[in-house]
Amino acid sequence: MNDTFFEQLIKRTPSVWAWPIRVLVIFGVLAIFFVGTPIIGPIAFILAAGLAFAAYYFIFPRLNVEYEYAVANHDMEIAAIYNKASRKEKFNFDIREVDFIAPKNSPKLHNASSMKVYDYTSGTGDAGVYGVVTAVGSQKVCLYIEPDERILKSLKDWAGTKMDMK
Repeated sequence: MNDTFFEQLIKRTPSVWAWPIRVLVIFGVLAIFFVGTPIIGPIAFILAAGLAFAAYYFIFPRLNVEYEYAVANHDMEIAAIYNKASRKEKFNFDIREVDFIAPKNSPKLHNASSMKVYDYTSGTGDAGVYGVVTAVGSQKVCLYIEPDERILKSLKDWAGTKMDMK
């Protein structure tokens, strides 16, 4: 039996807006508490605590993202791991069913702008980034991934001539 299984974690570079969002949310919590307490009393404390709770559990974890690529034989799953705690599956596809796989700067991907594009890379540059064009229902999508050598070899093995290495 020649089953293969590979996993790879890609840490997403935080957005330029990550720290300003954190600072604005904290400033907002403090402003609601200190400005609102003399005006509306204990309701301001409840609003500030609610905003702090929402920021801690819903906003801040979304600012720290890693992507996990898992290849099991001819199936590839892409998942997002938020704040190293919660995992959410983003995409799952059969490598044999893709239209083509090409490097991001390949001419084959020039009309990818007319498709729905999903970026599951580190965000540090285009080196080593590949575009996977596949169908979801009747719509074509382009997935940008940043595979290592093992996953790249597995993609080449299963995609065959659909993989452009130039």
